[in-house]
Amino acid sequence: MSHFYGTLKGARGPASRCGTRGSGLEAVAASWQGAVRVYLWHDDATGRDIARVVLAPWHGRGVTRTLYVGPVDQTEEAAAVRALSAP
Repeated sequence: MSHFYGTLKGARGPASRCGTRGSGLEAVAASWQGAVRVYLWHDDATGRDIARVVLAPWHGRGVTRTLYVGPVDQTEEAAAVRALSAP
């Protein structure tokens, strides 16, 4: 059963993908100047869904910089970027 759900829309219309608690979900949106990567996974230790949003190079252009790591539900404890182990 799906735990995560992703959608995108481009020149060919909409598309979607599902992810389970075990597989998580990874999405990449890119231009010729760089990319944005989004990772979603379930942390069994805390019982929470975690997101990681990263700027990333694409075909040699762009930078690597983490923009956010924390719970998807954005509670007060997630106000600042925190170091969590990524999948």
